[in-house]
Order: sequence, then structure tokens, then C-alpha cells
Amino acid sequence: MLLRGVHMELHHWRSGQKELIVGPVSFEIAEGESVGLLGNSGSGKSLLSLALTGLLPRGVEASGTVVWYDDEISLQDVKQLARFRGNAVAYIYQDVRASFNPIRRCGKQCVKAIMSSTKVTKAEAKGRLRSLATRMGLEDTDRMFRSFPHQLSGGQLQRLMIARAIACDVRLLIADESTTALDTVAQREILQLLSDVKSDMNVSLLVISHDPLVTEELCDRVYRLPSPDAMKISRRSLSDEKISSRSAAMSQNPALLEIKGVVHRYASERGQVLALNDIDMHLSPGEVVGVVGQSGSGKSTLAQLIVGLLALQSGSINWHDEPMKWPCRDISWIPQAVSESFHPDLSVEQIITEALRYRNASGLVDKKDAVNIAMRSAGLDLSWRDKAASELSGGERQRLAIARAVVTEPDLVICDESFSGLQIELQDDILAMLRRRVKYGKKPQSLFLISHDLGMAARYCDRILVMHDAKIVDELKSPFPLDDETHQATRILWQAKLG
Repeated sequence: MLLRGVHMELHHWRSGQKELIVGPVSFEIAEGESVGLLGNSGSGKSLLSLALTGLLPRGVEASGTVVWYDDEISLQDVKQLARFRGNAVAYIYQDVRASFNPIRRCGKQCVKAIMSSTKVTKAEAKGRLRSLATRMGLEDTDRMFRSFPHQLSGGQLQRLMIARAIACDVRLLIADESTTALDTVAQREILQLLSDVKSDMNVSLLVISHDPLVTEELCDRVYRLPSPDAMKISRRSLSDEKISSRSAAMSQNPALLEIKGVVHRYASERGQVLALNDIDMHLSPGEVVGVVGQSGSGKSTLAQLIVGLLALQSGSINWHDEPMKWPCRDISWIPQAVSESFHPDLSVEQIITEALRYRNASGLVDKKDAVNIAMRSAGLDLSWRDKAASELSGGERQRLAIARAVVTEPDLVICDESFSGLQIELQDDILAMLRRRVKYGKKPQSLFLISHDLGMAARYCDRILVMHDAKIVDELKSPFPLDDETHQATRILWQAKLG
């Protein structure tokens, strides 16, 4: 048995009092076995895995023991647990962008980690990394290695992180929501790769996920963790919604957002990299439009241009038939890497209220009521108002980002992979809420849904734009039938859906 006798409880110190947040929990992992920890966001999955590696955040402590082969270790002995990190246990983090140093090139960071864990030479480490990165589906690995983290997409960074972890010859690989940021095609490839690593290299896997389809695909055994906030989530079917005549009329209105001939390039050591190629699209009031595509296809670049985080190089972006002026306070953006968008020491209430101040929403009768409504809409418990952002799990931070986005009643909400860390039921609940706001809200609103999940987009969008190699290659309209003219990239995304 690789890992046995794992018995633990996790406590959090708050206002001088010790509060039980997870446990008691017991589990074991055999050599070459894949074990899943399945649970809703906030159930403590990630904290349990961090406790095994001695990486619990400040204010959280573990009690109990773990037996690594025949070596029994107290979970409070952080120095002993640290001996196993890197050379025996590798951790693939959920928030992959925060795992990289933003001012160092990706290749150098990965090579250094491999050298420190395996004691191989620099050339051997780089060769091992390049070989595994290629297996991960990363093309032009030399450019990837020379890039800084902000120059790569979330999916590309996740694949590079997995390659780095596997290159360290570990006995246990902890994958914490490791396929969350990947498109459905890459997700299937990574799940297959992890399965191959397990069987070919006799590596054990601890798979942490909110998605039962992932654990069913990959795991031999699954431990299910209960959710501490016991939310009642109803899976709603949009076929039961009656779209009002007002919504139909809105689609005939002038475009809320219109993009014509947009081209965007990134500078690199090898010249210009084309990220967007002659993009034309429009979005009407009261419309839900999805943009789907594999990682690196240009989806997030398009979102960043709309909100003004990237300068417009070529083409035009019009807002209400006028050239877009930035910053536009009528647009809310929910970024993919939500953790980077919060001050870690601000409370949930302060973060949401800050958005109201930015929007100059002083006319609201009661800001506290507005915050409460936004929190409920995003599935946040009102008792979390005083929690700091750093105390929330990855999925809870995503919910906080959604609450911050909707509290200002914007004309347009842009969701950039905003639901990837949430369990399926909560994804459906929040997406149904956002769609109702668009269709039945007090004023015309629109939703721009960026995702790698074509199946999810098909459930909630009026139209879907498919991106591939920096271009829009398909436009699908509800009910999204595939025909002879459907682009191959669309067919691949559809066929790769889990389940």
C-alpha cells in the first residue's frame, strides 16, 4: 500500500475559536491505483490534499496521521511532509496561473523544478519536459518555453504544469481539478494521458474533482465529500422556459456590441503571433451568445479586447452604434483566473460593494440588499459576508466573481470560462439565473458566454460561434443541428464531450 492509515480532521481558527471544517476523514491509496475525491466546491477536497503535502494555508491546521509506505507521519509535522514533495508526490494545482512566477519564462521554471526533484542535468530535464509537453498536445514547445505565463492561455499552462509534474518521476500524482480549464478535446486527451501514466509508470493518482464524469472516467475508487453549505440546487431545463415576446423583439434591435475586421497579434522572439484573424460578430440586447473553441483558439483574447484590457490594433468595436470607449462601466467581466482579480484580505461583502462604488450605483436604495441578492444569485451563503477571499475555495471564488459581476445590473456580462470549477448542478443553476436576467430582467441585458464546453453552451445560448486557429469558423443557431457544412473543429468539440 502506497498511502494508508490516512485519518485526519481539518480545523480553522477564526476569531480565536477553533472550528471543524472537514472531517473526520479516512482513506487509502494503493500503488498504481487511481482514487477520486468528489465533492461540491467548498467541501474541503483541495484542503485535504494540501494537508497531505504540508501546504495548508495560514489559519488552517490538520490533526491525524498518514502512513507513507511504512513511515507514519503526523500531519502537523510539516517538515517531514515536505520531504515527499517533488521527488515522491507532485501536485497539479487548480489555479494553474498562480502556480507560475509571472516574471520568469515558463520553460526555465519547469526545468528548475525537474532538476531540483530528480537531480538530472539541465539538458536531460529540458529534453524530458519537451517530450512530455508534446504528448500533452502542446505545439511549438520552444516558443512555449520562452513565453512568460501571461503569454499563454489557461489551457496551455495547465498542460505544461502536468508535463512538469510527470517529469519528476513521482509515485503519487495529485490532480486538483487538473482538467477544469481545458477544452473538451484536451480534457479527454489529458484524462487518457493520466490513465496511461498510471498504467505504464505504475504511478498512483489522487484525483480531486467536482465532476462525477471525470472521476468515473479515471478512478478505480471514489470517496465523496459532503458539502458544508448543503445548498439545494435544482437542475432546470430550459425547454420549460417560455421566452417572452419582448425577448424576440430585442433580437431585432440595433446591435448592442458589434465587432468588425478585428485582427490582433502578440509580439514574440520569433516574430508576430496571430491571436485573432479578421473577427466579425455582433450581439443584440436580450441575446445569449456563446463562443467555444479549444484552448489557444483566441476566445479569451477576444474578451480582453472587448473590456479594454488589450489595445485595439486593427478593425472596429462599436457599443450602441458608437465607437467603444474604455473603461465601459456597463460591461461586467468574469475572468478565467478569478483568484487574481481579488484582494485576498478583503471580505466577500467589501469585494461586491466595491463593484457598486465603481459603477456609481449610489442611487440604489440599500446596497446591503443589493449585495444579498447578488450573493444568493451566485449560490453564496449570506453567512460568508465577512470571510476573506483567501478563505474561499476555488469554486467559491468563482461564485464570488459572478456575484460581483451581476450586482451592478450591467448591460453585458462576459463569462470567460467562469463555471469550470463548479459542480454541474450549480453550473446549471447559475446559468439559468443569468439567462433569466437576460430574458426577463428590468432592462435589456446580454450574456457573452466563453467556454470550451460546447454541450453547456448549447443548453443556454441562442447562438454559438466556434473559434479555431484565431478565426470564427462556424456560427450555430438553436437547436444547433450539425450538417454537411459544419466545420470539422465543431464536430471534434461535439464528439469530445464527456458523458
